[in-house]
Amino acid sequence: MLSLLFISLFLLILFTLLFKFLTADGIFKTPWDFTLMSNKHVKREEIEDQIVWITGASRGIGEKLAIQLARLGAKLILSARNEAE
Repeated sequence: MLSLLFISLFLLILFTLLFKFLTADGIFKTPWDFTLMSNKHVKREEIEDQIVWITGASRGIGEKLAIQLARLGAKLILSARNEAE
């Protein structure tokens, strides 16, 4: 009975954090305020002149993120394992 209670509590916490992760809105304010999918459109003023370090920037998600942030006026520090790319 006690193990069922712990499993239920664990699942409740897990789903709560997953929901918060998927629906968070805005720039990071605390470690729990992160975003995967957001309805908020980022304004240039929020990103412009911010320093952003992107690891894995030679391809994939890192490359696309670097391009998007550069278009918004961020100052970028890019690092990757493949120097040529």
